Amino acid sequence: MPLERIVSLRRFDRAFDKLPRDIKKRFSKQIELFIEDPFYPSLKTERIKGGVYASRVTDFYRFTWEFGEEGSTVVLRNIGKHDPTLKDG
Repeated sequence: MPLERIVSLRRFDRAFDKLPRDIKKRFSKQIELFIEDPFYPSLKTERIKGGVYASRVTDFYRFTWEFGEEGSTVVLRNIGKHDPTLKDG
């Protein structure tokens, strides 16, 4: 079931603005898959702690997210290079 709504935290927005142009472009492609299915195989989604998940943008970049109060809503938490992003969730 496709997601109905995606919202982002201010932290995500600030981190996204700082990304290189090619990573932003790649994220745009990945988010289309994500909207259809957050667990689409190429996203390599994994639970990192509690209700927080990480999905792949590239081999070196990830974005973290969690389901909102409604199951069809997702909150984008952070985006960036793999290790620092997963650490900060």
